[in-house]
Amino acid sequence: MAGAISVVGFLAFLLAARSLPLGPVVALRETGVIFGALLGSFVLKEGFGLRLMAASALVVGGIGLLAALR
Repeated sequence: MAGAISVVGFLAFLLAARSLPLGPVVALRETGVIFGALLGSFVLKEGFGLRLMAASALVVGGIGLLAALR
């Protein structure tokens, strides 16, 4: 199941990359890492330490900067 979802997600990325500006598309693709970390934290009870919070804040800040400069 996870493999099929990954393929669909990648195909959606390729479609978006063909028809939209590449910078924002790639930035939004990286948010999947944050969602994966949040799911791991809440569902699997994994740690969400300071290092992961800082990395997540950098990704969100970069996306916010891209949105503000648009």
